Amino acid sequence: MQTGAVDFLSKTYGLVENLTNVIDRVYNTQLSFLQRKEIEEKLAQKNRELAKLSVVASETSNVVLIYDARLELEWTNKAFLELYGYTKEEFTEKYGNTLPEQSSTDDINRVLQECIMKKKSICYTSLSETKYGDKLWMQSNISPVLNGKGIIEKFVLIE
Repeated sequence: MQTGAVDFLSKTYGLVENLTNVIDRVYNTQLSFLQRKEIEEKLAQKNRELAKLSVVASETSNVVLIYDARLELEWTNKAFLELYGYTKEEFTEKYGNTLPEQSSTDDINRVLQECIMKKKSICYTSLSETKYGDKLWMQSNISPVLNGKGIIEKFVLIE
């Protein structure tokens, strides 16, 4: 084969190889873009659902408290303040930061253990006291919130 033909074939092969690399990068970029788009759409849907749940939790007349996985109080809704008279900060200052410290239920540790072991909601009653000294018998429902792997991330307590 002549030197010119070898050079031509070598250059042509190099161009084809470069073109193949460009096509691969474009394909991967397009795939990446489609994957990102799908993830963004799922995230937007989850955010819409969270916004609805936030309105429900904030505006319900039921008391809602959210605890982290260590049972430390993270959030209370407006109904909590209206019923008990405490802000979250005042409540934790007076009763402690964890549900076992805050509860007047004698068997709260058993209730929580059952909730954790079964990963199911548990109902119990307790005698609570408002900031103003009023006594209230409350029926409470403590529910674990699980992540996609079945691990408890939060607890929601509704009275």
